[in-house]
Amino acid sequence: MKVVIIGGKESGIAPGIHNMNHWLHDYFSEYDLVQLSRATGYDLDSKYDEIVEIARTADIFVNSACVKDYQIKLLDDVYGHVPYLICLGSIAGDFYGAPQNYPNHPNYPEVKHKLKERCKWIQLEKQEATTNLLHLNITETEDPKYNVRGLQKPQLYKILDFWFDNPYIANLDLKFWTESYIKEHKQKKVQGIIDYFNDKRNKKT
Repeated sequence: MKVVIIGGKESGIAPGIHNMNHWLHDYFSEYDLVQLSRATGYDLDSKYDEIVEIARTADIFVNSACVKDYQIKLLDDVYGHVPYLICLGSIAGDFYGAPQNYPNHPNYPEVKHKLKERCKWIQLEKQEATTNLLHLNITETEDPKYNVRGLQKPQLYKILDFWFDNPYIANLDLKFWTESYIKEHKQKKVQGIIDYFNDKRNKKT
């Protein structure tokens, strides 16, 4: 069984999020695991075509690294060529439009929003494809180092085990881990999202 993962084992964007790639590498470690990342010499900007070729040889392709809009491109180019494809989404995409402050990836919410929509549409557009697709919408992952509450590693593994047994499930949205929203910057961010959408609703009435 060959598994190809986009993104390094230690890569991530923020405390509580970077654990996901680490956990995924551990989950698939018993298989023939191929990591495509800058750390292994595969930069998406310079080696995209080669990355696609390798990804298409996988039994399981894990589309996890959100770099520019490459997650969407990889979905389009690999779907239909592999038996199983997992796309890591983010709750940020569900609140696309609201100010969310991702300084290192300003269009992160937009990409995650488009990724989720594309995961739905690609199944209609490529009905002949036999790829089992899972869009996994993440909120928080547990990180005791930063006192972040969220999805735990054993819980992720149970989700993946369940999906491989039930691959007709195409999208899983995880709960809001409000237990981690106690910090001031988190509360400010969430309040900004609430205010944004309340303001939009008020303008319609």
